[in-house]
Amino acid sequence: MFDESMGFSTYNDFFKRRNNIKKQYMQMNCQEKRIYKMYLYSQRDMSTPKVDLIWEFLNESDTSIYCPSKEKLKMYFVDALEKDDSEYIVEDDEFEY
Repeated sequence: MFDESMGFSTYNDFFKRRNNIKKQYMQMNCQEKRIYKMYLYSQRDMSTPKVDLIWEFLNESDTSIYCPSKEKLKMYFVDALEKDDSEYIVEDDEFEY
């Protein structure tokens, strides 16, 4: 298996931690990389182009012309998801069911 710190729930989460995930990925052996690939492609909340882009990023050297740039990776980042939650109304515990 792989370290749970390599997991992510959204593309934004991956994007923010991409460099740390890639460092850990590069330390994996072939079998661990295959397992991580299965994990990655099982993320069905993400489109195939997003998953393909992540896979390319993880497998290409940072100096490779084929490695997706930060700008290309940012293309799928959704700023609206990063909004501060403080503006949302929170119910009091008094009204628990």
